[in-house]
Amino acid sequence: MVVYKLKKVGMEFAESGIALLLGLAVAALLIIAYGYNPLLAYRWLFYGGFGSVYAILDTISYA
Repeated sequence: MVVYKLKKVGMEFAESGIALLLGLAVAALLIIAYGYNPLLAYRWLFYGGFGSVYAILDTISYA
């Protein structure tokens, strides 16, 4: 019973991870289509959300 629940939880995490990666890949294709570097865009996106203590607190407050 416990093994089944662990497998179910593992599958749910895997599905979420795959969805996240597919979303990032599709967004990267769109960013490339507009002529920009997707890695740089993701870097600034991450920096905007977690680049300072204020940004982290602001991100948490919206979560």
